Amino acid sequence: MPFLGGAYGFAVLRSGRRVRGWGAPGVAQKLVDAIAPERLHHLGLEGLPPRASESEGWGGGPAECLVADDAPQLRLIADSVANALSRPGNELRVAALPRNELVARRSTRDFALLVDFVRSAGPPGKMTQFALLCGENPELAKRPPKIDVYDARSIARGLSLGVIGELWVEGAHAPGFRGLVGWQLADSWRASET
Repeated sequence: MPFLGGAYGFAVLRSGRRVRGWGAPGVAQKLVDAIAPERLHHLGLEGLPPRASESEGWGGGPAECLVADDAPQLRLIADSVANALSRPGNELRVAALPRNELVARRSTRDFALLVDFVRSAGPPGKMTQFALLCGENPELAKRPPKIDVYDARSIARGLSLGVIGELWVEGAHAPGFRGLVGWQLADSWRASET
C-alpha cells in the first residue's frame, strides 16, 4: 500500500536585514507566491498555490540565497527559487553554508535570503500559526495574534518568511502497515506492532 505520512514541515524563504525594504513582513511571501507551481512541484512540495500571482520577481539587487550544505532537498528548492526570482541586474546566487554558520546568521538575520525548514507543530490550524510564529521568532508564539484564517501562506504574509510549500513524508510502500508510532526522521519509519 502507498505510504502517506502527512506534512512534517514547511520549506520557507526567509528575508534578512541585508535587503532593507525587501526584508519587510510579507515581502518574502509575495515573492514565493509569484513562482509558478510547476517550477517547484517536482521537488516534493505540496500546498503550492493553484496559480502564481503577478510579481516582477526579485528587485533587491544581486544577492545570495543561503541554504544549509547538509540539506540536499532544500538546496534543490533554493536553486529553483533563485532561478525563478532572478532578474537582470537582480540575480540571486545560491550559497551553501555549514549548518553552524547558517544557524548563527539566521539568529542575527545577517543574510539577504535564506531557504530554510520550519517543522510542523501539529495538525493544520492553530498549530500552523504556532509553528510559523516559532519559525520567525519563538517570542511571537507566546502572544499569537487573533486571526480567522489559519492557512500557512496567509499567516506568512505578516512575517519575514514566506512559505514555499509543505514537505510531506510519502512514496514508500509499507506492506502490513497498521499505524504510526512516531517519527525518527533519520530512520525511514517505525510501525506499530498491533
